[in-house]
Amino acid sequence: LVDGHHVVHAYDVVGHSLDSAVVVSKYGRVCLSTAQVRTTSLKTLPDYLEHGLDVVFVGINPGAYSAEVGHYFATPQNRFWPAVNGSRLFTRPLNASTDHLALAQRVGFTDVVKRPSNSASKLRVGDCRTGAPVLKEKLMEYRPLIVCFQGVTAYKNYLRHAEEIEARPELGLQPESIGESAVFVVPNPSPANASY
Repeated sequence: LVDGHHVVHAYDVVGHSLDSAVVVSKYGRVCLSTAQVRTTSLKTLPDYLEHGLDVVFVGINPGAYSAEVGHYFATPQNRFWPAVNGSRLFTRPLNASTDHLALAQRVGFTDVVKRPSNSASKLRVGDCRTGAPVLKEKLMEYRPLIVCFQGVTAYKNYLRHAEEIEARPELGLQPESIGESAVFVVPNPSPANASY
C-alpha cells in the first residue's frame, strides 16, 4: 500500500472497522477505507501529526495532483503557501516540496477525508462519514493548540459527521473546540475558491 510516496505494509494496520482502517507509517497516521487497504495502488498524503503542535491545518481531502506528487497544497495555483508564508507563521518560508519540514516548526497537516479527488464535490457522503470520526480521534490524541480548517465545507463536514452538529459555520474562530484545541476556519486556498 502506498500512502503518498511512502510504502505502508499490511502489518502496519493498527485499527479497523467494517468501513475503515488506520494505517501507521513512520510519517504519520492515515485513515483508509477497508477496500483501499486491500488495494496496492492508492496514493494519498501522509498525516504530519505529532504531540506538541501549535497548529494543524485540516483540508477537506487531498487534491489529485497533490496526492500524485506527495505534497500538501502542491497545485501551483493554490494560494496556501503564499498566504501562510505571508503570515510569517513559519520562521523560514516553506513550499509544497518542503511541507514535511513544517513539523519542526510545530505545524501539522491532515484532512477530513484521505481519499484524493480532482474536486471536493467528487467526495461521497460515506467518505466524510468514515473520515471525520477518525480525524476527531487523531486531533483528540495529538491535541494541537489550534485546529485550522481550510474552508467552511471541511469544517461543516467534520461537524456533521464527527460531532453530529448541523451548523452553518462562518470564517474565523469557532465557538466549538475539539477537546482542548481551539478551532479556526479560513477560506479554502484552492484555485476553485479564487473569488474569495
